[in-house]
Amino acid sequence: MKKFTAILFLTIAFLGAQKIQAQIQVLTGTEKGTYFQLANDMNKLLPTVEKVKRNDTVQVPFLDIRSTSGSSFNFEIITQKDHPAKVAIMQLDYLLLMKNDDMMKGTKKTADLAILMPLNVEDIHLVSKKGNKIHSLADLDDKIVAIGNKAEGTYSTATYIHNESKVEWTSKNIST
Repeated sequence: MKKFTAILFLTIAFLGAQKIQAQIQVLTGTEKGTYFQLANDMNKLLPTVEKVKRNDTVQVPFLDIRSTSGSSFNFEIITQKDHPAKVAIMQLDYLLLMKNDDMMKGTKKTADLAILMPLNVEDIHLVSKKGNKIHSLADLDDKIVAIGNKAEGTYSTATYIHNESKVEWTSKNIST
């Protein structure tokens, strides 16, 4: 947390020294999700931006926060050259999966992307109700497992684990 605060402070100091006249559009996640909240928390710490509306100058938040369906959607949008979004929050494992996809297919969708800073440590937890006799990944064999939806990074991570582990569960798509 101290490292994040220091980086954020340096960013604010640098940007505060300049006269900013444009918002930065940032793609997050669902409005109830962690990424959306992280962006809103950052906006509370960042300076406002002057924007001209009908001959008036108004102060608007530094970040133009856009809620999205998640990491997969964010990746597809941020890799479009003509889209106005300049920043996207996504799971690192999803980005690495897409870099691997580039290598395997000889494509370059990730070539123009740079990781600006880590914002959150992502973990995927195997959670079960007590008494269900599920204590490990292998215990999911022949069970139904909720894995998110295709737009979320969790979906791709769970699908990867499913394919690599050879545990035969039935995937159930859910929305957060």
